[in-house]
Amino acid sequence: MLYLHWALKEAYVKAVGTGLVTNLLAIEFRGVNLHDTEDGEYGGVEVYVDGEKRPEWKLEVGRLSRGHYFAVAADGCDSGDGGKGEIGGWRWIEFRKNIWDVWSEPMMN
Repeated sequence: MLYLHWALKEAYVKAVGTGLVTNLLAIEFRGVNLHDTEDGEYGGVEVYVDGEKRPEWKLEVGRLSRGHYFAVAADGCDSGDGGKGEIGGWRWIEFRKNIWDVWSEPMMN
């Protein structure tokens, strides 16, 4: 649970653009449950700053492997979707196929 909360705080402060200058004790996440991450990503996390709910923020968490979690934070107001507050979906990629093979091909002149 510690790793998951740390990932959430890190994702949030990076998205806000303040980094560790932010008072980490003022940021609280609710709706976080390790079991919710078992089947991939989970988007039911809510963020509170200084006790005030921040509904414009969308947070997703997930489990990559035992003890390894990820978190993504995005401001739904700037999503470019006409104010719907929606974020694009997840897609699993394979490192060798989607990254290594593409970037290791010789460049054509």
